Amino acid sequence: MPLIALVTIFCQILCGVHIMKTGQERYWLYLVIILPGLGCTIYAVAVLIPELLGSYKGRQVVKGVQNKIAPTRNLKTLRNQLTLSDNVESRTNLADELVNLKQYAEAITHYKAALSGIHSENPEILLKLAFAEFAEGNYQDCQHALDYLIKHNPDFRSPEGHLLYARTVEAIGNLTKAEEEYKVLVSYYAGPDACFFYAKFLQSQNRLDEAIEQLQQVQDYARIAPKYYKNVHKVCLSEIRKLLQQLHEKINTQ
Repeated sequence: MPLIALVTIFCQILCGVHIMKTGQERYWLYLVIILPGLGCTIYAVAVLIPELLGSYKGRQVVKGVQNKIAPTRNLKTLRNQLTLSDNVESRTNLADELVNLKQYAEAITHYKAALSGIHSENPEILLKLAFAEFAEGNYQDCQHALDYLIKHNPDFRSPEGHLLYARTVEAIGNLTKAEEEYKVLVSYYAGPDACFFYAKFLQSQNRLDEAIEQLQQVQDYARIAPKYYKNVHKVCLSEIRKLLQQLHEKINTQ
């Protein structure tokens, strides 16, 4: 059977399944069956593409494709906005985009510039600055930003910021303080990230059994967790599976 015929049949099946699952009008099914190639094309243009572009997931897919094709497409616009109006919003928007592009050094300069006047103690910007400093490997500067944030915003709460603080003091070499923070984090942190980084810490101390215990608790919960939890934490859960396997293999070879 020619390739084009196989492709046409495949498209018919996909369109047919979509029509039935989404409860479309039955005439779409007749159109796809009677006019295979043209029917599928009309259905895609009239239903599939608008649905894809209109849904949140669809917009995320389109955005992901656009970022792959032209990753710096927003950067010029944001630079122009900063030139036209140099304010906290334009600075932080540009810095956020630079972080997305992993251009941390320049992002840091813009976050620091945004921390001026009445915004000099803004906890959200300080936290973003700290994340950029950590990503750039400036651990002392990261801790300074976090300490400044805590000092001037004692009521500010951020689990992500707390986890960053634990990772920062670990990177600096204050292991006792790092473990104290990790133990507090795993007791309340909503996602699996705290357990993952605590396990990595324990692994670095060659406390493999304790590391496995942390990761196993996450895996046991993930097996019965809602689909939403698994989707949101898909990357971290994958890393946990890999690390757990590595730790078991290391113990078995000892």
